[in-house]
Amino acid sequence: SFNCSISKNDASRSNLFYDLSSIAILPMLKIMGSDWEKADFQVKKDGENIEFASMNFVYPNGRAVINVGNEIRVDNQLEIIGTKGTIRMKGAWWRSKSFELHTPGSKEVQIYNTNFEGNGFKYLIRAMSRMLSRNRTDSKSIFEDESFNIVKILEQVKKAEN
Repeated sequence: SFNCSISKNDASRSNLFYDLSSIAILPMLKIMGSDWEKADFQVKKDGENIEFASMNFVYPNGRAVINVGNEIRVDNQLEIIGTKGTIRMKGAWWRSKSFELHTPGSKEVQIYNTNFEGNGFKYLIRAMSRMLSRNRTDSKSIFEDESFNIVKILEQVKKAEN
C-alpha cells in the first residue's frame, strides 16, 4: 500500500492545490503504477478554492491513498507498506534526506540517509538541460505517460469538485 499526505506550508501563497497534488501523485505512479482498478475522490471546497482532497486508488495488489491539504492542514508523510516492512518519510518528504525502514517483528527502526542536496532545483535544471540538449520530451525522472496520468487524475479531481 501507499499512503501520502502533503499540506501547504506557505501561507503567503494562495491556491496551491494542483501543485501539491502533482507532487504527491508522482511517487504513487512510480511505486504503484498506473493500472489502478478504481479511483475515488472526495473534495472539500470553500468558494472556488479546494481546501482538502482525498484520492483513493484500488490496485490489483494494494491500495493508495493521497491526502492533500490546501487550506486544511494534514501531516506531511509518505509511507510505503509491504509484506517485508514499511518505509516511512516524515515531514517535508519531497525534500527528505532520510527515510525509516520498519521491519515486521523488529522493534528496531533502520534509518537510511540519501545524497539528495538542497531543494531539488539543481536536479530539475539538470534534467531540463538534458532534455533540451537531447531533443527529448521526457526525462529519466518523469516519463511522458506519468505526466499524462497526473493530468488525468487531476481532471478527475476537478470533476469531483463540481
